[in-house]
This record gives sequence, C-alpha cells and structure tokens, in this order.
Amino acid sequence: MPAGTSKLLTMERHVHQLYRFIKPARLRLHSTHWTNRSIRAKLPEPWIVNPLQCIESSFDSLDLLDSHLIDALITEGIQRPADHDVRYSIFDLYQSPVRLVTAPDSVLALETGFSPSDIGQLARITPQSYVCNQAKHCARQLFAENFSIPESRDGHAVKANLAWSIPTFSWVDPHAVEVDFGIDYSHRYVESLVVLKEHDESPAVHQLVSFLRSSFLAMAREGLTIAVL
Repeated sequence: MPAGTSKLLTMERHVHQLYRFIKPARLRLHSTHWTNRSIRAKLPEPWIVNPLQCIESSFDSLDLLDSHLIDALITEGIQRPADHDVRYSIFDLYQSPVRLVTAPDSVLALETGFSPSDIGQLARITPQSYVCNQAKHCARQLFAENFSIPESRDGHAVKANLAWSIPTFSWVDPHAVEVDFGIDYSHRYVESLVVLKEHDESPAVHQLVSFLRSSFLAMAREGLTIAVL
C-alpha cells in the first residue's frame, strides 16, 4: 500500500474515532484476555470489547490504538507505555503478585519444598497462548533469572510445564496449582487503561476508568489478591 494511501486511511479512522467520542457510540475497548472475561457482561455503554477469540499475541495492541482502530486499551504490565510518553494518558487500575503455576497432575503440584535448582531441573516455562509476545519473552527471561537451568538438558526427559500467573488468571484456568518453591517473588504485575492523550478528558473515558476500578475493588473485597490503584 502506498505511503499516501496509508496516511489517508489513518486520517479517516481518526475522523471516525472523533465521531464515536462525540456521539458517543460503540467505543472500542481492547482488553487482556482474563479481564475481558470478567467485565464483558457488565461493560457500560457506549463501550464494546473485543471478542474473547481474539488472541492477544497475534498483534501489538498499541499499534491498534495509534492507528485509531480502537479507542482504549487495557494493557499487560509489559505493554504499558512509559509515563513520559506524551502520546498517551495512562490510568493504572490494579497491581497483583506474580506466581508460578502448573497443572494439577504435575509432579511440582504434588509435592512442596522445591528449590530453584529443582525447578530448573524438573520444569520448563510455557507461557499461556493468550498473553502478548512481549509477555512471553518476559516470562522466559524471569524464569532464567530465578531458576538454575542446567547447561546441558536431557532432551528426552519429560519436563513439567510452568507458567507465571496472576490472581485474575483463575478466570481463564481455574485448575492451575501454585508451585511452592519457598521464595517470596517480589515482582508485581500492573494492569492499566491507555487512551490517546487527546481523549483523556472524555466523559466516556472517565466513566470507563470508574467502572473498571469499582469492578476490581469489588473483586478485592471478595478475596482476590489485587490492590486497586
């Protein structure tokens, strides 16, 4: 596509976005997979959210925001723009601890007291399919930094599959079991709402922020281990 055509298409999308905010009507929110599951049935008008079948890892969500295809974005921590990025306004929603989980029939779920070396020997990190590509890279890096992975691994040995998880992942995989490895892992996950700077004063945006924070606060009161920001 010629560069001029692409620029014209972006301008047309911008005009359509301005119309959606002015009306307001059918404002497009893109959400993380796990939060999508919890809010989609209660999302206030004029907001609509992406289908659950839309896998996050297949594209860069910030590109959708920049090109005016969506009007707001709930980010994973790794996707959150920097505070000094003048293109966006960021509303942090909640933070939560990060845990290591496995399948309920895994050897790591059936015993306790594993050392980091044990986990490096017995397991491999397998990020969830629905997380973004940046988060998958981060998951592998965190695993390598925290566990002693043997330099020479037996390719024929069966390794337990592990994933980094946060409390809200339980909506997606309620059967995952936390792995006990005796370390208080201090990393914290933050989920945020991101909009283009020009729309941060929109009543619809502030309505959405209020709804999201109220929803997460209700979840925290029900026992979910999250802290609303």
